Amino acid sequence: MSKMQTFKNFEFNLKEKKTPYYIQAIGWIFYAVLFAILLSQAIFSLTHFQAIVYGESMQNTLNSKGGSRTDKVYVNRFRKGEVGDIVVAKDPSGTQIIKRIIAKEGDVLRYEYISEKGYCVLYVNDAIKEESYIKNAVDENINMLEQILPGGLYCVMENVRLNTNGTLAENDDYFEYVVPKDCVFVMGDNRENSKDSRYYGAINVNDISGVVDYILPYGESEINFWFRRTFGF
Repeated sequence: MSKMQTFKNFEFNLKEKKTPYYIQAIGWIFYAVLFAILLSQAIFSLTHFQAIVYGESMQNTLNSKGGSRTDKVYVNRFRKGEVGDIVVAKDPSGTQIIKRIIAKEGDVLRYEYISEKGYCVLYVNDAIKEESYIKNAVDENINMLEQILPGGLYCVMENVRLNTNGTLAENDDYFEYVVPKDCVFVMGDNRENSKDSRYYGAINVNDISGVVDYILPYGESEINFWFRRTFGF
């Protein structure tokens, strides 16, 4: 190939059209966003797991449509939860449950029937527990905490305070329960239809699998949830 031909080819290449800089910038932004999304999804899959919610014990927060139409939740496996959080855990029998943390270690609980209200009010550390999330209050004149009296399978005497008269009569309106060390007290939001710590006592924090961070209601697509979680709408 002669020098003249080499020069002509070089001159021709210089005249080729180049991709505009703004198009290149858009391409780089696209790939950067795609990489960030894929990285976010990879991290999310490592930190969270999906659980399907069965039953009515957490209505209306979960499974509000009832029947067999179950919600799904995404659970942060690296969190153990604080009071007010919804957690996935195992009850003392080993059954997986999903409930809300009502009280923690050392907290004192009692139900007290308020005749003016017509239902039982939950007290934690002598203060009324404000619970806007519950479906129904306990409206019967019974003390639900008496389900976990000492001598049962999951409770010991040190965790319970006797009435001032020293009795644990079934019809007493006053009974306190002290949450044991390294434990939390959990209940369902559907208070009248939930088997929870009122029946089997507090659960150990080591039996908590994680905290519910996201709720995927029945009927919502995974893609719609992904957009909602990723872009915050």
